Amino acid sequence: MKRGCLITTILLGFILFGGTSFAEEKIHLNRRLVTEEKKLEDIKRQLRETRKTVREIRGKERGILKELEDINKRLSRKRQEMKRIDESLKKTSAEIKSTGERILQLERERRRLKGLLEKRLRGLYKMRNGGMMRMVFTEGSSLDIGKRYRYLSVIMEHDRNLMEDIRGNILSLDRERARLKHLRAELNQRRAEKRAEKKKLEEARKERALLLASIRKEKKSYLKLMEELRASKKNLSQLIKKLKKESRMKASGFALMKGKLPMPVRGRVVSFYGKVVHPKFKTVTFNNGIVIKAPYGTGVKSIYGGRVVYVGWLRGYGRVIIIDNGSGFYTLFAYLSEVFKKKGDMVKKGDIIGLVGDSGPHEGAALYFEIRERGIPRDPLAWISNKKR
Repeated sequence: MKRGCLITTILLGFILFGGTSFAEEKIHLNRRLVTEEKKLEDIKRQLRETRKTVREIRGKERGILKELEDINKRLSRKRQEMKRIDESLKKTSAEIKSTGERILQLERERRRLKGLLEKRLRGLYKMRNGGMMRMVFTEGSSLDIGKRYRYLSVIMEHDRNLMEDIRGNILSLDRERARLKHLRAELNQRRAEKRAEKKKLEEARKERALLLASIRKEKKSYLKLMEELRASKKNLSQLIKKLKKESRMKASGFALMKGKLPMPVRGRVVSFYGKVVHPKFKTVTFNNGIVIKAPYGTGVKSIYGGRVVYVGWLRGYGRVIIIDNGSGFYTLFAYLSEVFKKKGDMVKKGDIIGLVGDSGPHEGAALYFEIRERGIPRDPLAWISNKKR
């Protein structure tokens, strides 16, 4: 564990102070990618909330539209009721006018009959008070005079009956006119009530129409915001896609060689990366690399080009050489018997950089091999194309 920390410290020193501008650029790119992804998540959250708000506003809009529809139906009914009342008022007023005219005609007829009756009464009165004597000395017999008297009496009786009938008709018409006036008053009251109800409905409709306009304006603003958020989401998604593409492009060189690199030496892997249980003591350790069993003095090759950043002895690793392969990747070769490169040397893929030895704690000749990405150990076998070699 202490050995792993030592290697990590050395590699971090190379990363921080070794002038690896590529690694710094990659870190900056990753930070920007994280920032933009966070922005994208915020926009997605805002978009979800805005969609929810728009759904709620649309629900309110539907509710107000239904209320407006109900109000309009009720207004239509009130107009129809007022129309019927107006028609009834018109008819009633016409009947009142007609009744009044009939009453006037009857009054005139009654006055005319009254005048005739008064004349006849005066004639009878004269006949009863000396008029009879004058009639004796006039032409005609007493029989004719009696007939005239009876005739006048009959006419007067008929006139009185007519006047009584007229009086009765006038009384009936007066009652009818009073009833019609009462009906007109009731109709006017009902019309006033319907008009007041209609006015309230019109005010309610106006209020709902204003509220609907306000809600639609609010909906329009939220829809506009939603479009802006969608545009931002699209732009950010494109930017993130571009940044990821750039990140992949930055991950050129060693980073793109995963599963394609050769074994550093011909041999058999006897200790693997990861947790290892000791067969005898059952203790658990974590291997940061692999151990490849190979004959002593076998040539160890660089698996990828790079620059030597460390050559020396490390406790628990024996003789060590570390190569900076670029993009934040390092390869470490240990347990060596000899090293053919010095710090600062440039190496190419396939160059022999040393020989297998037994300078490490492993029994017998072997090569210890690590791959690290910015100081973090990775499974070397994941990078090897042919595990047998």
